[in-house]
Amino acid sequence: MTTTAQRYYLLSQAWDASTVNSLVQGHWGIENQVHWVLDVTFHEDASRIRMGDAPQNMGVLRHIALKRLRREPR
Repeated sequence: MTTTAQRYYLLSQAWDASTVNSLVQGHWGIENQVHWVLDVTFHEDASRIRMGDAPQNMGVLRHIALKRLRREPR
């Protein structure tokens, strides 16, 4: 069975379909990879931190920790 999906994007330049496809896939690939690592490593989705500036502060700390972990030799 074959399905077709249609999506619309607002762009500042005219691009051909294959270029737009590559740009969109590249963006979401990076976005999903970082989110997945943060969730698996730090259980970000299960976090109960919800008040004031705490969620943003913890997000910054998680990103700093992730960058430091990635710099460590294997």
